[in-house]
Amino acid sequence: MAQAKLTIGELEAGYPLYCKALRRLLKEGRSVDDIKKTVCWGHLETLTAACQADTKRPPICWH
Repeated sequence: MAQAKLTIGELEAGYPLYCKALRRLLKEGRSVDDIKKTVCWGHLETLTAACQADTKRPPICWH
């Protein structure tokens, strides 16, 4: 099933949830390779790339 493209705003709104998911995966002892295959990793990767490409956009505060 194809996944819908999210806007940057939607990705930013989901940031806390992606971080929570990554923490849970780490606690479960998942490997880096497995984590890199997850949706939350993909969303964070997309968000990071978009923010780096958009120099007019203020940086996101990564907690």
